[in-house]
Amino acid sequence: MAGAEIPMNIYSLSIPAATILFFFVYSLFLWETGDRVRAKHHMFNGIQVVMMIGVVGLLFTVANYIIHNIFGIAPTVYDAWNALDTASKEFEMIYRKCVDWILFIARSRAVVAIIPFVSPLSDVIGSATMWEVWAFSFASTTFLALSWFAIILTYLQPWLLGFGAALTVSDRLRLVGGGMLAILLIMGPAITGLAQYTYANTIQNSDFNNVPAAQEWYAVDPVNIAARADPAANTAIHVTIFSVVTMVIAGLLTAGTSAALGSVAIMLRPI
Repeated sequence: MAGAEIPMNIYSLSIPAATILFFFVYSLFLWETGDRVRAKHHMFNGIQVVMMIGVVGLLFTVANYIIHNIFGIAPTVYDAWNALDTASKEFEMIYRKCVDWILFIARSRAVVAIIPFVSPLSDVIGSATMWEVWAFSFASTTFLALSWFAIILTYLQPWLLGFGAALTVSDRLRLVGGGMLAILLIMGPAITGLAQYTYANTIQNSDFNNVPAAQEWYAVDPVNIAARADPAANTAIHVTIFSVVTMVIAGLLTAGTSAALGSVAIMLRPI
């Protein structure tokens, strides 16, 4: 069923398969040598890996049902992971547009500085646009980081389920395994959804996307330069703060889901 699809490839399947095979072979060895208590324990460890994959698959199905039937959104959680590359490019476009605004202000100052009799206005432009430059700098740093984060998740994506399910059988590494499974459930959709929202409010926003040339007539007027950059700076701060808050919430949900999955792993173990 499409709703139960989870991001894996043939190579990542080898991780839980090898773990399950190891536990089954080792438990068989222990059974033949007479240590049947430990044999049963390790046999169930192998079964637990399969059960944890099933739990994650069930959570994916529930999440897809909620997205489709409650929020009315077409893409599934699996589609969100497949769209990480697009999300990274959208974040990078926002980053580059913020840099363009910073360069516009810098070039405007440079144009004024070389015009006789009005060169002192260059410092006035710097003071008038100080907060806008800060806003664009903050936004560019944030979205560059988000772009690289999306790229990292793209490479981690196929291995999260395999390693996560395998590590949940270990008492010492259960939190790590639960964390990987939680990232699989939360971070992919969070990053993709955030990219779509921020892209729609920046690159598709004419006030933000249309960076003027420094040679336009108002380049010598610091008031007009600040007024032209102000709407774009407000947009940059809006999407940046929204992104930071969204990632904090996603992090908290990931931590909570990780703890919950760790508890599920413990519940699946025999008494």
